[in-house]
Amino acid sequence: NLWAQTWDNIVDLIVPDLAARFNLDRKLKGDRKWTVPEMARRAEAFYTSMSLPPMTAAFWRESRLENQNGRQCHGTAANMFQQDDYRILMCAESSMEDFYVLHHELGHIQYYMAYKDQPAIFQDDANSAFHESIGDAIMFGVMTPDHLERLGLINSADDPDLDIYLLLRSALNKLPQLGFGLALEQWRWGVQAGGAGGHQNLPSHWNTLWWRMRELHQGIQPPTLRSDSFHFDPAAKFHIVDNTPYIRFG
Repeated sequence: NLWAQTWDNIVDLIVPDLAARFNLDRKLKGDRKWTVPEMARRAEAFYTSMSLPPMTAAFWRESRLENQNGRQCHGTAANMFQQDDYRILMCAESSMEDFYVLHHELGHIQYYMAYKDQPAIFQDDANSAFHESIGDAIMFGVMTPDHLERLGLINSADDPDLDIYLLLRSALNKLPQLGFGLALEQWRWGVQAGGAGGHQNLPSHWNTLWWRMRELHQGIQPPTLRSDSFHFDPAAKFHIVDNTPYIRFG
């Protein structure tokens, strides 16, 4: 994707034949013609199939799920600390990536609902990684051949090539994120500690340090020459400008 934190978008370059045979995006928005609310309902159904509660009326009334007027936003789940009021802000479109994000964000809501009767201070996570793990763990169940067949996104769950394709796609999605998360946090920690990369924490060196970390932990380089006086690539990542810890996604 934009930050090279996940690489599943290049699966069609790695295994073009399999990617053409199992084009889940085409199935989702072409053959099945799912809308974003329909995707959200199917994500909810996966949770309720495990006897977890459905989303509340306030959730469906107050959440903003779709990409409207070309706007961009970072998918966020919120506990409003009012009775049964939980919301998601997303700019989703009909795609497998956003289908994944919807499952992930609903995992946050499930966590909020599970702790709703606790005092407010205990309604948040003891460790932010707890929150992130729920939706990601659920998605490994969603991306199984049997479930994709139940959804009507594939025709046969017995195709051995499908297992390879889904495992490769999952690996391309999750493994690069480990290196990206480490690079992001080492950059952030260095800058905040006041001695980033031995440059006395000078902003004029922050972009060079960013790409040094990216090459060290991910083996990638910028697509064009970068200038410290003109470019500030870390700011393209929401978790940098919002100062949100990222190591929890590992």
